[in-house]
This record gives sequence, structure tokens and C-alpha cells, in this order.
Amino acid sequence: MLARLREMTAEEIACYPERAPVEALVADYLGIERNELLLTNGVDEAIHLLCSTFLQPGDEALIVVPTFAMYEISSAATGARIIEVPAENDFRFPIADLLSGVTSKTRLIAIANPNNPTGSVADEKCLLEIASRVRKRQSS
Repeated sequence: MLARLREMTAEEIACYPERAPVEALVADYLGIERNELLLTNGVDEAIHLLCSTFLQPGDEALIVVPTFAMYEISSAATGARIIEVPAENDFRFPIADLLSGVTSKTRLIAIANPNNPTGSVADEKCLLEIASRVRKRQSS
């Protein structure tokens, strides 16, 4: 493998491969339909696709800060209103503040877990509570 890497040009290294063949292999391996899987060219593209799919002008995106900048950049590019929810003083996840910020216009809650750049973690109980509470608010 090292010999092959040495033979590669800069253009070959910088080029992303076609997705479809790899997605087909991964989907088959996981036992899911091929249209249920999307491999992206890095997390930036994944965040961009999520934001452009689910956000429109006038929607709200809740983003716990500090965090990876692409959440804000991609959300803002859709025309959505960015609601920053500051982490607690010791960078603990601000679940109470986050939940109090949810409105009927909330369409995205960005949670990097573990967070970049702080390394703080929102545990499973916390994430399930957010999902449960937000689902109840959105359906009422």
C-alpha cells in the first residue's frame, strides 16, 4: 500500500472517488436499501446537505457554542435565523438552556458530540431527553 501511495499524483490524492459504488457495497453490507445511505465528502458536505434540506428562510437553527463553525455557516446560508446557545461555564452541555430555546420555528438543533473544539460530551440520556421533548413540542 505504501508503494502505491508513493506512485500517486497530487491530483489523484485530492480527488474524491465516485460515491455510488462504495455506497452500494456499504448498504449491502449493512442490509439496508441503497437509497437509505449517503456517504459524503467530509463532514462539511454532510452539514451543508442537512441544512439545505431542512432549513428555509425564517426557520431557526439552535447551535450550542462554541462548536464547529460549519453549523453556523451552512445554516446561515439558507436564510435561517441562528440561535446561539452558550455552553455552561465549564463547557458542560447546556440542556436546560437549549430546550428553553426551542420554538415552533426550530428546524435544526446542531449538537457536535463530542464537541469540537471543547471535547465536551452530551451523554445518551441528555440526547434522548432532547429528542423526546422536541418531538412532543413539534407535534402539539
